[in-house]
Amino acid sequence: MRNVRRKQVDQNRKRRKVVFLTFGILLSIYLTFSLIFGENGLIRYIKLKSTRDSMMAETIVVKDRNKDMKDQIEAVENEPEVVEELAREYGLTKKGPFRYSQKLCKRVIPAACLKADRRESIFPVSGYLINFFRV
Repeated sequence: MRNVRRKQVDQNRKRRKVVFLTFGILLSIYLTFSLIFGENGLIRYIKLKSTRDSMMAETIVVKDRNKDMKDQIEAVENEPEVVEELAREYGLTKKGPFRYSQKLCKRVIPAACLKADRRESIFPVSGYLINFFRV
């Protein structure tokens, strides 16, 4: 009877070891999959990290662009030459003012220098072409 009891105890110990070992293996497999593929797993972490890096780079670009725009706004507010340049660039000048430019020209060819779309007048003066035109 003593040997039968001992065999039963040994069999119960073996079953418990097998059950605990199986449970431990299943638990470790579950934890591994949840750490890698779970809601807050490694794959999601890697995706979020790459998204964060791209957003940080975009933020730097936007900050630089904002700084440039602030510099341009400050230049327009404080420097009248910039305002005048922008006004002439976009055609926002008064009807009356004239602009002129001087170009060094060895030979005067009025037909080649005349631009009818700006109503220019060309006057050769001592080797220069002086263009007067309405803006």
